[in-house]
Amino acid sequence: LEERTRLLDAIVRHHTDPGLLSAAVLGRSWAKLPPDQQAAFSERLIAFVVSSYVGLLNEPTEGVTFTLGEGQDLGTKVRIPSEVGRTVPGVPRSQVDWVVAFTPEGQPGIVDLTVDGISLIRAMHEDFTSVMRNSGGRIEPLMEALARKIAANDAANQAGENAAR
Repeated sequence: LEERTRLLDAIVRHHTDPGLLSAAVLGRSWAKLPPDQQAAFSERLIAFVVSSYVGLLNEPTEGVTFTLGEGQDLGTKVRIPSEVGRTVPGVPRSQVDWVVAFTPEGQPGIVDLTVDGISLIRAMHEDFTSVMRNSGGRIEPLMEALARKIAANDAANQAGENAAR
């Protein structure tokens, strides 16, 4: 689990830009935060994403297929459609769209992932802005909520790891 967590963190950081991702999640609230709060939120967001998904990673499954489509120019972003499936009869393929934006330095970073029409970033944006709205626009309650969720995810991931042994 520790090694998977380290590797997933490295992959997320390599293929996303924490600032771009954070700005996509917080929307207009992002620009209102001072740089120190932006940096702290970006780190907490990456930790949240990693803790949320590392428990799903285990031994590779055989028969997984991945097909990339042609990118679509969205102006300041690019949407890349793909399909993920298994070679198991009767198991439907999932439509996965990747939205990539670029940092001012020109580095690409994934800023959204939509699976079968459900946007990960849109869901987080709605949840997170609701917390901020209910706290008068303050980031601290959201940071505290994310810390609690990360701790709960870590405990669940460790329990799952122990049960697998």
